[in-house]
Amino acid sequence: MASGKASLYDPGLSLAPTLRKAAVHDSTHSLARTLGRFAAETRSESLPPLALERAKMIVASTLASASRGIDIASVQAIRRLEHSLSPNGGPCALWLTPGSLPPDRAARVNAVASDAAASDDSDLRSIAHIGTPATAAALAVGPWRG
Repeated sequence: MASGKASLYDPGLSLAPTLRKAAVHDSTHSLARTLGRFAAETRSESLPPLALERAKMIVASTLASASRGIDIASVQAIRRLEHSLSPNGGPCALWLTPGSLPPDRAARVNAVASDAAASDDSDLRSIAHIGTPATAAALAVGPWRG
């Protein structure tokens, strides 16, 4: 950090070797699985502080946006549809509303709620529009996997 600025880059956390190994796809080794494993096995203590700060802001922005979108008609329609397809619920909570669903369905409902109000990912320092899908998926997989 010669410039004195905090950096999101940490050369010790390079994903490149992992992705090169994943370049040879077969039915048991997909890129998504490789990225998921990398994320799951990376300890938060090994991440640069700035990356953790930005991650917290992304989660906060996503949840705040969901609070604005939860009552929008399209979100209510998706929630009803997903509940009709999984009447027994599941292990994953829906944000800001009663009920639970399997992880894929909970992530979908929660992501739609966050995206519907078009105010997600409002923290422009992150330079990416990843908050809604990343947060919805991560917060659904957590309870499912334990």
